[in-house]
Amino acid sequence: MEIHVSLAAAIPNGLYVEHIPQLRGVTKSEIKIERVWH
Repeated sequence: MEIHVSLAAAIPNGLYVEHIPQLRGVTKSEIKIERVWH
């Protein structure tokens, strides 16, 4: 399973990234939203 946060952020119509709670066991940190673009 891959996390494509950078790909979704790179395109204008990337509206969301799916949150998968099961990834907590294999990742070191969660996704943190720092800035919202309008």
